[in-house]
Amino acid sequence: MKAFPRGGFPLKDSPPPPPPPLMKVACTGEDRFVVLDGPMKGRRGELLRDAAGKIVWLRSSRVFKRQA
Repeated sequence: MKAFPRGGFPLKDSPPPPPPPLMKVACTGEDRFVVLDGPMKGRRGELLRDAAGKIVWLRSSRVFKRQA
């Protein structure tokens, strides 16, 4: 899993923070996962799909839109 932080916080022109390290994940069920290492170790999440079945969001205490 790789994150792509955006800027704009706390000020509109603030640069993005550095991205967190890559993290290994494991499937725990249909469209569900757990992070195995790194700073988010143990965090659980799920993939959210649109009506066609395409992954469009990742939810893990926050909702993240998929970047193509």
